[in-house]
Amino acid sequence: RYHLFGMTVGYAQKMESSGIPGRVQISDVTHTLLEAGGHAYDYEERTVDMEPEESPVRTWLVNKSNARKAIHIHKKLMEERCRQLS
Repeated sequence: RYHLFGMTVGYAQKMESSGIPGRVQISDVTHTLLEAGGHAYDYEERTVDMEPEESPVRTWLVNKSNARKAIHIHKKLMEERCRQLS
């Protein structure tokens, strides 16, 4: 018997089964990318227990966007876009 999907599907299944209805849960890697990109969200750190022989994995719940920071990022992106079109 072959296991066709590997760790990715197992990780996604654990993320889904440990999620909270109505909340967005993201991986630690996605959190790092959003933070590095200056995206304006509030996060709540949590851990997800994977398989018994593996250590828990850090995940994040996205709470809400920070409206002022989001507007600032949007304005900056629009200014850059206008300069590119000029």
